[in-house]
Amino acid sequence: MEDLIPSVTNWNSFTDMAIQNGVGQLIHKNFSSVNNFNLIPKGSLSRLKQTYYRSLSRNMILYEHFRNAVEAFSKEGISVIALKGILLAETIYKDIGLRQMSDIDLLVKKEDIEKCRKLLLDMGYKYTELYKSDFIKELDLLKHLPPLVLNGVSIELHTKIHLDTPDFSVNIDDYWERSQQLTLSNMPVQSLSIEDLIQHLCLHLNDHFNEGNPQLYSIVDISEVIKKYHSKINWDFLSESCNLYNCSSIVFKYLLLIEKYFDVVIPDYILQKTDANIDVRTEKLFIYYLHHFRKDFPLGIVNRNIEVFSNIRGFKNKTIYLLNDIFPSRTFMYRRYGIRKKYLLFWYYIIRLKTGVYRLFLQIIRQIIPSAKS
Repeated sequence: MEDLIPSVTNWNSFTDMAIQNGVGQLIHKNFSSVNNFNLIPKGSLSRLKQTYYRSLSRNMILYEHFRNAVEAFSKEGISVIALKGILLAETIYKDIGLRQMSDIDLLVKKEDIEKCRKLLLDMGYKYTELYKSDFIKELDLLKHLPPLVLNGVSIELHTKIHLDTPDFSVNIDDYWERSQQLTLSNMPVQSLSIEDLIQHLCLHLNDHFNEGNPQLYSIVDISEVIKKYHSKINWDFLSESCNLYNCSSIVFKYLLLIEKYFDVVIPDYILQKTDANIDVRTEKLFIYYLHHFRKDFPLGIVNRNIEVFSNIRGFKNKTIYLLNDIFPSRTFMYRRYGIRKKYLLFWYYIIRLKTGVYRLFLQIIRQIIPSAKS
């Protein structure tokens, strides 16, 4: 870092990208340990410091909500697995201000989900069930209930953390069986096993990475988990688990990417055993994301709706889904777009149709051009 600091020519741009990618607070901490931090403009240092304190204050509120929710669930004998930020900020980063969080993700068993929802509603959380249609609701295409919100804090209750696709399928019951108990924010909860945690974080990263929403801090999460637990990771089991769920190529391409750019160590025999590689597209996208934030999306990004459509089985189901997606229920339209006048509803359907056609056109172009280049 000390070698690189003198070569930075645009600190405003650097600071913008650090904050937008959710790692401003981490960089603030690391800058405090370098000897030549005096070369960094005070304005940039101040903005990064403010980012840290905003993250800290926000996360303190999130942890208070987390404790209240887990306490309510525990009284009813409901087990909870803490996911992503709410787990990692305390256990991995050791300073809850260093990990950006926007909401609280909790995994509960399917048979407990309704009881958990009711408990949160009784605590004052508001819940808006917003589905495009009853057909789409029945397809069960979501990993969690619509968010329950109280005073600006959102809790997402999951019964699964990865949607089954033609490419891979994770058995959530296996995750539960291998989960481990720990104390988080003075509350007894469960966490995924180390190997399942790494697998989950890689698959979660893949979703956002392919949609143009890369979340750089998600890559840091995986790096820090490996560094912390490097001597405890059962790499053979992780490899076997990935093979079982048919997600080896996805998980290990990101592990290779992280090994190359974040200086983590993965045993050579595991990399040879998995026959993994960083494909050119993934590496180019990673470099691109370092310079751009959710704008000017590069070619090759996958639209989420199109990806969901491709995973639906049967021509009839695909047709019904497509129609319901483009022309959802009136209730959905009124809530989604805040429509107050009934006569405007028709025109919002027209706008939605035009937007859908435009996105489909972009998706086709994005797929054609990379294919032509290769």
